Amino acid sequence: MLSSELVVAFVLFMASLFFFLLAWNSIFSSYASQLQQHQLHFALMSISNQLLLSSGDPADWEFSALQNANAFGLANPDGTLSAAKLSALQSLNSTHYDAVRERMGAGRLEVYVEVTDAENRAVLYRFGRQADGPQASQASAYIQRLALMDGNLVLLKTQVWEAQR
Repeated sequence: MLSSELVVAFVLFMASLFFFLLAWNSIFSSYASQLQQHQLHFALMSISNQLLLSSGDPADWEFSALQNANAFGLANPDGTLSAAKLSALQSLNSTHYDAVRERMGAGRLEVYVEVTDAENRAVLYRFGRQADGPQASQASAYIQRLALMDGNLVLLKTQVWEAQR
């Protein structure tokens, strides 16, 4: 026969185990969420830096075939944004979005790039898919950076997001 002390000890042990597993699950889900945000921000900064600070590989990728482009940068040699590169990138959106996104280093993430006039916020160029459709998830990040293009201030908005699969 079981003693009452043994039953109480067993109940206390099971309650402790339950609360430990509950705390463990909470900590793990918090860690997974923070890791996902860290990965999003790392990819965002990498893509944004590549677009804003690099001319691409090769530097004249906008004049060559898509298969020759290894990286897509939007900068002129003087550090300003190139309207020709932005136009070329925008023209690849409907036909080669996935190939360009992969070469940007986005991996499984979706990308959206928008260049707007800094004064009146008029959209000048767009590339990618915005994170507001039915495939959008809660995990997204964006950054807006100032740049010069043709002597005017523009905003380069880069957004990365994870599509629901």
